[in-house]
Amino acid sequence: MGAVTLPRQLTERVEFTLEPAPELSQLREQWRDLERRANPSFFQTWDWLGCWVEEARLSPLVLIGRQMGRGVLMALLERSNQRRYMVIETNALLLHHLGDKDRDILCIAYNGFLMDAQLSSSAIGDAISFLFSRSGCGPTETTPRWLEEFHMKGVPREYEEHPEVPGLNRVVLSRHMSWKVDLEGIRSSGKGYLEHLSSNTRYQIRRSIKRYKERGQLRADRAATVEEALECLEALKDLNKAYWQKRGQTPAFAYPFFESFHKRLIRETLPRGTVELLRVTVGNRPIGYLYNFVHQGWVYAYHSAFVYEDDPKLKPGLVCHVLCIERHLKERAHSYDFMAGDSRYKANLGTPGVEMLDVTYQRPLLKLRAENILRTIKRDLRIRLQKFARQ
Repeated sequence: MGAVTLPRQLTERVEFTLEPAPELSQLREQWRDLERRANPSFFQTWDWLGCWVEEARLSPLVLIGRQMGRGVLMALLERSNQRRYMVIETNALLLHHLGDKDRDILCIAYNGFLMDAQLSSSAIGDAISFLFSRSGCGPTETTPRWLEEFHMKGVPREYEEHPEVPGLNRVVLSRHMSWKVDLEGIRSSGKGYLEHLSSNTRYQIRRSIKRYKERGQLRADRAATVEEALECLEALKDLNKAYWQKRGQTPAFAYPFFESFHKRLIRETLPRGTVELLRVTVGNRPIGYLYNFVHQGWVYAYHSAFVYEDDPKLKPGLVCHVLCIERHLKERAHSYDFMAGDSRYKANLGTPGVEMLDVTYQRPLLKLRAENILRTIKRDLRIRLQKFARQ
C-alpha cells in the first residue's frame, strides 16, 4: 500500500490576520463561503451573526486564518474597555458579543471560531496566541497593541479541552449544563418519545394532554409567513413579560435590542426555514408559543412562553415541547436542544448535552491574578454557604 497523502488543509500552516471589517456584502460573501466548508452551529452562521452586525450597527474586527490564501477560520471581534469592581480595568477583545448587558441579552450559545471542517482544533490555540502576539499588532488603531484579555461567551467545552496557550492564563468564568433530546436515537429505538421519559414525567404529560383534549382539539401550528411569525412573537412577548414581572424579574423583552434583533432575524431567515415559531392551541385558545432555530437537522429551543392556569395538573410547557419534539421526530431532525439552563423541565424532557462555558484568556498580569484569587475565594465561600444551608 502506498503512502497516505493528507489533504493540504490539514498540513499547511495557518496564517492569521486581524482586519477591519470590509463592506457588509463582502463580509457576508466571505463568511458564507467558509460556512459551507465548516460545521457551524446556528449561532456561528451568517443568519445569526449577520443580523447581529446589522442590528447593532457594528464595524467589528475580523480575525481571518488562511491556508494557501484560502480562508479556513474567521471570527468577528469587538474591542472593549473592561471595568470590574471599580479597580480592575483592562483592554479586551470579545468574540461575537459586546460586553454590553443591554445587547448581550441575546444569550449566544455554541459560540466559537468559524472553522473549516478539515482544520485541526489546534488552530483554536494558534488563533488566540496570534491575538496576543506582537506580530498580530500593526500601527493602526484597528489592531490592538494593548490586548490584555480575550473573552468568549457560550462556547462548548471543546474550548477548555484543547492545550493551554503558552504565556496566557485561561480562566473559566462560568459553566452551564445544556439538555437535549436525541431524536435519531429515539427513532432507532422503535419506541415513542414519551417512553424514554421517567414514569412520573410521562404520567404528568399524558394527564395534562387528556385534560386539554376535553376542551377541544390540541394542535401545534407553525407560522407559515413572516407576518404570522411576528404575531406569534408579539404574543410570546406579552406572556413572557407578564410571567417574569409577576416574579419580580426583568424579562428579556424589556431590552429593546432583544426585540428589534429577533424581528430582524425572523424577517430575514424565516423564509429560509432556519427559524420557526409555533402556536399551540386547545380549540381556538392558545396555551403556548415556541420560538426555535432549525439548522442542519438541529432544533434549538431558544425561547418560549405559556398560558398558566390555576389547575396545577395542567402542564402547558411540557405539553408544548412534547408536541414540537414529536413533530420534529416525524420531520427527521436529529436533535432537539433545550440549550443551557437549570429549568427543571429541561432535565425532565431531555438528557445532558454539551456544557457551555464563558472563558477568558489573560496576560499573566498582577491585577488579573489577584482578581482570580479573589474570585476563587468568593466561589468557594458560596459553595460552603450552600452546603451549610442544606444541612
